[in-house]
Amino acid sequence: MAVVVGLGVWIAYKQLHSWKDQVAYQKRSEAAENLLSKAIYVSDEIRALRSPYDQIPIDKVDDKTFALERRYNRFVEKNDLFENLRKAQVKAEAVLGNDEVGKKIDVLFQVRNEVLTAIDMLISEAQSPSTGPRDRTFEQELRWTVHGTYSEKYDPLGMRQLETLGELKQLLRSEISPN
Repeated sequence: MAVVVGLGVWIAYKQLHSWKDQVAYQKRSEAAENLLSKAIYVSDEIRALRSPYDQIPIDKVDDKTFALERRYNRFVEKNDLFENLRKAQVKAEAVLGNDEVGKKIDVLFQVRNEVLTAIDMLISEAQSPSTGPRDRTFEQELRWTVHGTYSEKYDPLGMRQLETLGELKQLLRSEISPN
């Protein structure tokens, strides 16, 4: 009888730990899946926002800041996406405990910040042109930062974004389905 009771206790103990492992795996998987889906969505939005194609109304053709200001405002309209990504990042870091995942997400925020900074610099230059000789190379680099072509030659920022997203997918997919 003692053997049967002991066996029952052992089975119950194993079942409890199996259940705890399953709950922990499910939390990790959900956090990874949530973060990955938000990161992919944000990356796609950044690509769309950096598109070099834009329509300018006839009456705004001579306005050098119109397209830049509109692009800036479009980024601002997407602030909630970035806020949701940051929340998912914090939760995933707490659950997954993987610093590399956080570093990959930070790259998406860096891309956004670099584009917004380039837009701001181009707007400032257009509103009050410097009196000295203009550095056309620097201005072109700023425009390439704003208008992503996602080609190795002209858009290292976009390539960094895409490479980082690929690395993030690898890191998180192992958490979503470890087999």
